[in-house]
Amino acid sequence: MSLSPASSHGVGGGLPFTAIAKTTQTSIASNVTPALDPELRFAFASGGVYWFYAVLIYASPAGAGTPDLKLYFGEDATARGTMVGLGFSTSDVASNAGVLCNSAGTLGYGTAAANRTIYLQGTYTGTGNAAGVAWSQNTSSTNATVMQVGSALYYFQVA
Repeated sequence: MSLSPASSHGVGGGLPFTAIAKTTQTSIASNVTPALDPELRFAFASGGVYWFYAVLIYASPAGAGTPDLKLYFGEDATARGTMVGLGFSTSDVASNAGVLCNSAGTLGYGTAAANRTIYLQGTYTGTGNAAGVAWSQNTSSTNATVMQVGSALYYFQVA
């Protein structure tokens, strides 16, 4: 299925979900403070409870394993949900870890010159502000970490 940058579809028993596909590559270098990706985010309704998942494609073409990747899902330091992520750890072994959805609940993943993927899944209670995938380098490096075109965020409002 091909995705437009933001599109709604039905799944299973007709549950509507929205898909946001990343259409522009984003690079971060010499920065270890996660910030919301310019595309992998949306405004959550205040008090709305959401289920989300994301498939992220990333690499560090020049630095390979040097900078690694740090990420969280949310908007600030307040925990408003939980998530679990699956990908290569910073030690390059399979990693499955769960954290709170806030800026203190970051997950770390290893980078390579070739594309790698991460699968995230969780729940989030909205505040009426923009929230989503926030990321940076795990170790500051002039070798950029790149979030690739084709990464996607899927979500639907449960309550």
